[in-house]
Amino acid sequence: MLVAGQSKQIGRYNKAVNRLSLRRKLLYYGQFPGVYYGLKRTEGPRAWRFFDLIFNAIGYYEVYVRALRHYRPRAIVFANDHNDDARALLLAARACGVPTAYVQHASVSTNFPPLGFDFSLLEGQDALDKYRQCGPVYGRTELVGMPKADAFLARKNQNPTVQRVAIAINTLDDAEAVAAAVDHLLREFSGLIFTLRPHPGDTRDFSFLRRQYPQLHFSDARQQTVFEFLAEHDALIAADTSTHLEATLLNLASIYFRFGTHGVAEDYYGYVAHGLVERAHTLPELSAALRRYQQHKPADLYHRAAYYNATLGTPDEGHSQQRAARLLSEWLGKAAPTPTVTT
Repeated sequence: MLVAGQSKQIGRYNKAVNRLSLRRKLLYYGQFPGVYYGLKRTEGPRAWRFFDLIFNAIGYYEVYVRALRHYRPRAIVFANDHNDDARALLLAARACGVPTAYVQHASVSTNFPPLGFDFSLLEGQDALDKYRQCGPVYGRTELVGMPKADAFLARKNQNPTVQRVAIAINTLDDAEAVAAAVDHLLREFSGLIFTLRPHPGDTRDFSFLRRQYPQLHFSDARQQTVFEFLAEHDALIAADTSTHLEATLLNLASIYFRFGTHGVAEDYYGYVAHGLVERAHTLPELSAALRRYQQHKPADLYHRAAYYNATLGTPDEGHSQQRAARLLSEWLGKAAPTPTVTT
């Protein structure tokens, strides 16, 4: 049974999931003043900074406990481990005795919560090393590679030069800085094709770029998967996003470039530090790197991703889905009997 949060918009998969009603959250908003002032005492000004997130988190735990008591699932498999609703569901599952598993869906950072599931399927050594820095690792872990990349790993980009460039942005990237970068690149590289792809959760209107630069292509992240998008390009320009890893797996030339400044630490995922991608600090540096790849793109860039994808270069390369499904099936058979729901 596939379940998503009431307000989760997941594009073409929206009709494939069930939604848990959150109406009963209204009964628990009276807890907010106590929660807020308690966090203010321990966290100081940060409590006010995250006022809206604290308010939104109220009631998730109680609603999820009620749902688990009603539906009594054998287990819950999570694709997210740090959003407020996912954390509440994890706590509710523990309280109700429901076994939990986690399948990593994107790169992680050392700012994530400690790994707290009964069984965790991680993509590679990078993820495990970072979770160990987050705190004690609970439960069993297995490195299974990247299931979502299976269908594309056999189609690595072997173009010897860069002709098509992807620009991936997220909600942290400044719109004016994005526009300035697009303007610079289109003026500098009239012979290249550029495609802009906003994050699926980015609600900003970038139609002004479409009007100003008719030669600029666009990708709808709600309709086209990231691997489908990357498969159409030879290089990627992006800031703090796991798309760098996915691009490198497909042998794209990936360049880290920050669109403006924001509160998230530079090189959030450590891709530059670990040599996965190169860094361009300024638009001239970005142009220089892109011009170099325009002349020659190495055929072995994907080797850099082995630290992040455990199956790369092994007999299991391209078969992470089967490996993950087999391990989950074995775990369900041994560790997930019909639970006894407790308070």
